[in-house]
Amino acid sequence: MKLGRALIVLLAMIVLMACIVFGTLVYFPLSKRSVVYVTYGYMEPTLKIGDFLVLQNEVSASDIVAEYETGDILVYYYPGNTLGEISVSRAVEKQFSGDVWTFKTKHDSRKEPSPWTLNETNIIGKVVDVNSISVNFYILSIPLGIVFAVLVVFWVILYSLKRIAPTSSIGRLYGF
Repeated sequence: MKLGRALIVLLAMIVLMACIVFGTLVYFPLSKRSVVYVTYGYMEPTLKIGDFLVLQNEVSASDIVAEYETGDILVYYYPGNTLGEISVSRAVEKQFSGDVWTFKTKHDSRKEPSPWTLNETNIIGKVVDVNSISVNFYILSIPLGIVFAVLVVFWVILYSLKRIAPTSSIGRLYGF
């Protein structure tokens, strides 16, 4: 009887972990948002090492605010980098030339803008939230909702098995 309940708890934990992983992998690409972790202090004091940033992935370059102190914070592929490294900077100037937006950016820890120009095609997203309770809620909300739904279905199936065959080997195995 105790072995049956232990198996149910183990199975429920496996289902829970699978739902969290699956929910996270499915939700973030579909929501057009992502979460990144700050690993360098270039944006201090605004962003600190260890902060979590929620990005709006699909942002129109024309809607990006580019001002010296209050411009949007962008996450982008570092220009000219073939290794896929990303960086975080504040948009301070923007220009439309031909059919492409280009940006000058700066790290908040420095006074001068970076010497290079950022092309709109390098932008991964714009920071919309930093290290708040809503970030943690955002990270967990959808996967936990999926977990809840799967667990309800799981328990309904187990309850049905109990009612269908309370004296069968399945009923005895799970302690019903």
